Formats: sequence, structure tokens, C-alpha cells
Amino acid sequence: MEGLKSHNNKSEIPHPYKIISGRLFRGGGEVKNRDLGTFKVLNEIWSTDRKGVYVNDVKIPNADSNTFKLLNLIYGIDKDSVYSITGAVKEADVSSFCAIDAGYFWDSDQKGIQMIEGYAKDSDKVFHYTYSMGKPKLLKEATAKDFVVMKWGFGSDRAKVYISGRRIKVAEFKSFEILGRFYSKDAANVYYLDRVIKNADPNTFQVEDETRYRGRDKHRIYIREDAQD
Repeated sequence: MEGLKSHNNKSEIPHPYKIISGRLFRGGGEVKNRDLGTFKVLNEIWSTDRKGVYVNDVKIPNADSNTFKLLNLIYGIDKDSVYSITGAVKEADVSSFCAIDAGYFWDSDQKGIQMIEGYAKDSDKVFHYTYSMGKPKLLKEATAKDFVVMKWGFGSDRAKVYISGRRIKVAEFKSFEILGRFYSKDAANVYYLDRVIKNADPNTFQVEDETRYRGRDKHRIYIREDAQD
């Protein structure tokens, strides 16, 4: 068995490729139509050879492997275009496009599940991608020049706050605080994902059990955004 070096690994998960007797395998299946002399593994999702750029076992149409640069787990660029793991991002400006996180995060501080999700931007647009939603989503209201990534899928342009690409519509940035993977608050409200938890007290609310979507304040217990009276 011959080893294959990952040339630009942006993740903490090892890639699944190996060469056995001059044949390329990914997981338990053989991968054909690759030029092994120029084949490079970039991480567990992306690879290239002289003929093209690949996401898992699928060739990305028109991507130029000679100029391709991997940006994170989700995005890469060549001389002409921006690509996500679902294909070309036609709305993105290749000359100013950048990934602003690793393209994944762990769903807890204990590194439980790797969530393939992240933000990117160009000079005037912000994009969010999550593995379950297909192609990247354009955040039409976000201001690109001020947009920053926060923890666990949260992001902000220092005026509006987002979680997993969804705006928390009434959140106030100056007092906004992330409490956990699903919960956050500001001076006026407590939020579960992008939803206000009605009547929850932001001064006393705390996450009690993140794995069970459970929080509490001085009045009651909540499961997700629902009060357990």
C-alpha cells in the first residue's frame, strides 16, 4: 500500500484515499480516470490531477487544476471562477473572494460532530454554506466589509447577527452574547437559533443541557424555544 500525502489539509479529519498495486481507492471503492502521476489530495473532500479538480469522486466542470487554490473545506478558486463543493459560485467575484473561516466547526467544545458549514465573502457580498442546504446562500442584507465570523455558525456585520446564515432579526449586536451551540441572547431577548424565546429572562438564562436543547432562567425550563411550565 502506498501513502498519499494531503497537500493542503484544512480539516482535522484524515483523507480517505490510498493506492494499492498502482490503483487508487477512496474508502472501499476504486476511483478510476485519475492521473496518478499528478494526483494530489487537498483534504478529505478535494483533490486534483492534471485533468481537473474533484470534489469527492466528482469532477468540477471547467475548473482549472493548474491555477486552482483551495481556500478552506468548502471553497476554492482558479484563475476565472469561485467554486464550492457543489460547483461554481457564479455570483462571486473571483478577484476579491475569500473564505473567512475553516469551512467547518465542531458542534461542541468536546469536538463531537464536524459540521461542514461556513461563511465567505467578496468585496460586496457575503455567502453562507451548510452541507444540508445545497449551494451557497447569498446573504443579501449583510455588509461584506464589516462581516466577521463568530463561534458555532454565528456571524455578524457589527449591526446584524446571523446563525447558520439566517438572520436573528431583532438581535442587537452591541449586547449580543453566544451562550452555546443553539442559544444566544442580548439585553432584551434570549434566542434559540434565530427565534426569540418568549418571556425568557436574558439576565438569568443559562444553557442547562446542550445535547437535549435545554435551558433555564429563574422562572422556568425551556426545551428549544418552548417553555416547560
